[in-house]
Amino acid sequence: MWIRSQDRKLLADIKAIGAYSIEIRASIGGNRADTGPLGEYESEERAVEVLDEIQESLWDCLNVDENVIAKVYEMPEK
Repeated sequence: MWIRSQDRKLLADIKAIGAYSIEIRASIGGNRADTGPLGEYESEERAVEVLDEIQESLWDCLNVDENVIAKVYEMPEK
């Protein structure tokens, strides 16, 4: 899944993603060293909420027309 970072400076094909305290971090490459922040939020609860939104977006992408190749999720502001 492609995700654009909150600061709009990164557009990456994400391999894994998680909420760590108030930050959403992603694995961009093939190993753990290739991780980076995608967004920062006011609370851990909000970070998990955004992660839930990303999951929904991924499910939507998987359940659409076969002609759709990719979808880009844009990280929301705080």
